[in-house]
Amino acid sequence: MGNTESGREDESHTEDGEGEESDEVDEGELSRLQALAIQYALLHGRLPNFGNLNRLRAGSTPKPKQLTPEEEAEIRKKNVQTRRDLLHSGDFGPRPNKTIKKNVALQLRERELNGCAASRGASGRVPLAQNLIPNSTRPTLVDKYESAVYSSFFSQDGSLFFTTCKDWTVNCYSVYQEKLSIKRSIPVVRGQWTLTDATLSHSNTNRFLAYSSIHPVIHMIPVDTLQNYEPEPEEMPVKKRSKKNSNSTLEFNQDESESSESESEENQMQEDESTTAIDTHKVIDLSRDNLTNSFGIWSVKFSADDKFLVAGSSDECVYIYDIERQSLLQTISGHSDHINSVAFLDSSSSDLIISGSDDNLIKIWDKRVPLAGAANHKASAVCIGHTEGITYVDSKGDGRYLISNGKDQKAKLWDVRKCSKDENGNGDNYFSRFHWDYRRMNYPGNPRVERHPKDNSVVTFIGHKVLRTLIRVKFSPEWSTGQRYVYSGSSDGVVYVYDLSGECVAELKARSLSEGNSEWNYVVREASWHPFYPMMIATSWEGHVTKFVYEDKGSRKRKMDVV
Repeated sequence: MGNTESGREDESHTEDGEGEESDEVDEGELSRLQALAIQYALLHGRLPNFGNLNRLRAGSTPKPKQLTPEEEAEIRKKNVQTRRDLLHSGDFGPRPNKTIKKNVALQLRERELNGCAASRGASGRVPLAQNLIPNSTRPTLVDKYESAVYSSFFSQDGSLFFTTCKDWTVNCYSVYQEKLSIKRSIPVVRGQWTLTDATLSHSNTNRFLAYSSIHPVIHMIPVDTLQNYEPEPEEMPVKKRSKKNSNSTLEFNQDESESSESESEENQMQEDESTTAIDTHKVIDLSRDNLTNSFGIWSVKFSADDKFLVAGSSDECVYIYDIERQSLLQTISGHSDHINSVAFLDSSSSDLIISGSDDNLIKIWDKRVPLAGAANHKASAVCIGHTEGITYVDSKGDGRYLISNGKDQKAKLWDVRKCSKDENGNGDNYFSRFHWDYRRMNYPGNPRVERHPKDNSVVTFIGHKVLRTLIRVKFSPEWSTGQRYVYSGSSDGVVYVYDLSGECVAELKARSLSEGNSEWNYVVREASWHPFYPMMIATSWEGHVTKFVYEDKGSRKRKMDVV
């Protein structure tokens, strides 16, 4: 389990057992499972879920379906038809117009000529931005830290951009058109290992930032004081951050000839400012009813009305916190492994909650439904299709579609109307036949020829690498693209952009600016597409903040002879 060779041995052992449908397991098999349980405990610091282990012993795990070339071709054909159906449904922006030219100037001319048609409604207008995918071949290095970046996101109005780093800082940038300039770094309360997630409230007048760590506590801090800034007309020059001042306000244009006395006074002011900032943090402790006090929080999200926080944790529970009442509203126990990601399904409601877990399942919960007293609660719906743990879930916000990333090296688009009901509490789960560690090993299977026997997803996206960490996948912005694209970070340092047929339409190589050759430096855990501009920001474990913009490659600059 700790190395590639042992993973291969486990794989070959499993393949040798295919076709045998015995309900009993011999002593050798039991010894192997016991050894795996010990390895799991050494790696994760806890024993595996024995319910899963018992199902493995009973031989009730369904076998993965191996696709033939003919079946693969049929799936590709089906994906093309699915994309056509999705685009013409109107759920992903205006219906496509075959006469649209990709060149922006031609699109503008088309819009002016068809102005009368545009006045008849959205179906007649020419959507200029839907084809403007960030495609820079020479990305811009906006900033770089000496610490890995674990998450990044734009505010809802696109005026602010945040990054969270392993050195316990949240960096805030002001965004003006396609320019980013550092505003300040927000020192945060230290937890365990790293900041796992951060989320910004949706209000434009009274914003709060919530962040989490591998610790049963969520911290909230007001960011109103960060909004009083004047937009910078140009990007500030990049300057490498030092660990010494990583928790302080950053100034990029300092005069290097300043005296040591002024530097010491400035550092003291920064330390006082950092202490004051941390004092304003509100603490939300989710461990009051948990005597072990040992779980961590992997994901946290605000509801659309900013009245609730939802968190996914390592103790296999979903926590719903009422911000107004300052109390824990519900604790949902419905998964059998870590919950790596949570989200709200509908951007206009806080009732439906999505959770993605290492038990390979995505579940939909309705917080209006009273929970029974059983230890394993039943979900309203279950998304079945991943054969490895879920790393991230993102909602389209319409209460119907969601996207997910899995350790089976696949992203999947789901329609909750086609998902299964959780009749038995475990979603008729499928357990991986591979015994591997995604953080240190490559995936031992082949995602292109393996398929869950009860897959109910709509589209599958394959090409990116979900290794080393919990790689995130998202929908493209609604305003500019109609959310008709899906994009994901990757452990190979590339941001992959897919259309709704599963075809990769852009590969943004953030690793092209890498200063090292280690694959650990390349990892892009999260990328963020600006809500209005055709601009993408990728953040990596090397500490790079890299910007990609749209380049109109249809136009060419011509050299003019001087007369």
